[in-house]
Amino acid sequence: MNGGLALSNGVLHLGRHARAGEVRTYDLDGARIGEGFRFGGRDGGAASVDGLAVDADLRILVADRVACAVRSFSVFGVELACAIGVANSSRAPRGSDDDAAGRLGQPASVSVSGVELETRVVVASRGRR
Repeated sequence: MNGGLALSNGVLHLGRHARAGEVRTYDLDGARIGEGFRFGGRDGGAASVDGLAVDADLRILVADRVACAVRSFSVFGVELACAIGVANSSRAPRGSDDDAAGRLGQPASVSVSGVELETRVVVASRGRR
């Protein structure tokens, strides 16, 4: 089982997946905070948590390799946004690489910094460059 970790404001966010993605939160003493949440794939299929980040507004960003997307959730598990990538070169525009600046390939990790209009999201991607 793979997943991701993010530490933000003294709260540890643990993401993992089997068929569905799951995010749980813990305090620094290891006690669970709330129930966490589970989510499926965009098409009702599988989902993954390959990378995890939490922004200043407590939005949880998930690099979902299975869906080729970076997904944003509230702390309650409500999906707020989704940026879809290119699953493979057959879906990529002619003459382009799977992984190019400004376009998602297969997200493997995600990081976020800044606040409001100055928020910067950085995504690491699998595949060829």
